[in-house]
Order: sequence, then structure tokens, then C-alpha cells
Amino acid sequence: MILLRKLHRYTGITIAPLVLVQVVTGFLLQMDSLNRNARLLHNWSQVSKFVAFALAIGLAFMVVTGSIIFIQMWLQRRKRAARKRRAVMTSNPSSREDTE
Repeated sequence: MILLRKLHRYTGITIAPLVLVQVVTGFLLQMDSLNRNARLLHNWSQVSKFVAFALAIGLAFMVVTGSIIFIQMWLQRRKRAARKRRAVMTSNPSSREDTE
């Protein structure tokens, strides 16, 4: 899990500037500032198609690893809560419902 978190972190740090470029150029295109440079940079045709491919792979990796990390944390939280409930039930038998 630690390796997965590190990979997720470093991938995010690496692709963050590329995502920021996508956001800014996309915003410029939506604001009807349709200059040629913004369109070329947004499509990555001015830089390289490899950058667009790397960005797509990086974003997909972030989604998958983020989902895995979230599910692992959720399962751990459920286990901790169940252990806490069992500890309370065993330490305080008067709070149990099945006492006679």
C-alpha cells in the first residue's frame, strides 16, 4: 500500500503541470479566445502527441490508484469500527442486548 501511495503521489506531481495547461487552454477556448496557439497547445499538436498520450495514461493511472487507495482506507475504517464495537460489547456486558 505504501508503494501504491508513493506511485500515486509522484504520478500526480508529474502530470499536474500538464493538467494545468489543459485547464487553462480549455478555459481560453471556452471564453471565445480562439487564437491558434491556444487551440494547438490544447490539442498538444504544437508540442507532441506523446505528451497527450502520457497525460491520458497518467490520468487513468491516477483514477485507478486513487480508487484502490480509497477502497483500502474504507475497508480499514470498517474493520477498526467493528473492533471498537466488539471491545465495547465485551468490556461492558450490561450494554449488550442479549443479557437476561
